[in-house]
Amino acid sequence: MKGLRVEPAIEADLIATAVILAVADRDHATRASISLADATCLAVTRCLDLPVVTGNRQWTDLSLENMTIRLFR
Repeated sequence: MKGLRVEPAIEADLIATAVILAVADRDHATRASISLADATCLAVTRCLDLPVVTGNRQWTDLSLENMTIRLFR
């Protein structure tokens, strides 16, 4: 597909995944529980310095710095 690329998860992504899961646990009162796959997706896009486009409203409840999360619906 044009404009789409596959990125490997590197060590920095995995560390960022752990941080995002910790934030999700801390923010659990805001109903921001996410899966490991969700956190990895967010981490990779954060490390690539790209905005996240999602249909998952829970992601916008997370207190993540330096991330742009946009809902498509």
